[in-house]
Amino acid sequence: SGVFLGYSSPKGHALLDGRLYLPGRWFEPEYGERWKRCHIPSKTTFKTKPELALELFQPLWKSRQLGGRWVACDCSFGNNEEFLEKLPADCHYLAEIACTRKVWVKKTGADPKLKSQGCTVEHLLTVKHLLHWQTHKIAEGEKGPIVAAFARLRVYLSAERTPESERWLLLRNDANHKVKYALSNAPQPTPMKELVRVSGARWPIERCFQEGKSELGFDHYEHRSWTAWHRHVRLVALAQLFLVRLQIKFKKKAPALTLPQARLLLEGSFPQPKRQRGYRLLLLHYHEKRNDQAYRSHRKRAINKLKKWKSLKTSR
Repeated sequence: SGVFLGYSSPKGHALLDGRLYLPGRWFEPEYGERWKRCHIPSKTTFKTKPELALELFQPLWKSRQLGGRWVACDCSFGNNEEFLEKLPADCHYLAEIACTRKVWVKKTGADPKLKSQGCTVEHLLTVKHLLHWQTHKIAEGEKGPIVAAFARLRVYLSAERTPESERWLLLRNDANHKVKYALSNAPQPTPMKELVRVSGARWPIERCFQEGKSELGFDHYEHRSWTAWHRHVRLVALAQLFLVRLQIKFKKKAPALTLPQARLLLEGSFPQPKRQRGYRLLLLHYHEKRNDQAYRSHRKRAINKLKKWKSLKTSR
């Protein structure tokens, strides 16, 4: 699996970079031969997904190439306190957390047990008169406005209730009535609308993956090497960014131009080799070769499996 960094703004959204995650067992001696076959750099060390994310994010933040001061991430990063602590001090985050995450309520008048013993964020839904829900429009989707109910609460992350552990807890109830929880280190005066806006910025990142797979061949690879995987990811990111720039260029004449439409517009401006006889023959030979390679590989695996099964049967 990969760790990806994306960018979302009112002008558009795009993936910026990605890193391949290697599980811990890949660093054991028996994987040495596979390392060579996959061309993994010898100096590669084990890194968790949060560590890879920081490796992608920190240099970009320091360079100030992109505007904005918010970082949004899913549960796998939001539940990792070390990752959140290592984010730049001048960066605000909105990090999704699991419903089982424990917090201590700050609000005066709350149940004394909640304030002293703490509870899971999911349990807060059952406490009367604690949450005040508001309906907000998150974004304008393809089928109309995307609306959700939001509530927020000041909480502490530790029983000591230190000022450093104070956070915003944002609860979001979507149309499917599934509540999501997120923590933010934004200062207390931060308006609710700002938290709602950043919460909606996660949706365009999901669109990056959808568009990448449906329009740019993001999932159309059979790479077995480290270099090829990273090259493919970066070429897809460049292609996506190019189409976003095309959308911005034609914004005045076609304000509703989508990325798939931008791709069709670009495709129509080039010759169509698919209609040429030579191209079709070349494509036919390519698929014949690949099918034969796949057949031989599967046949070899099946024969080896049969031999092992016969050997096991004989020994029994």
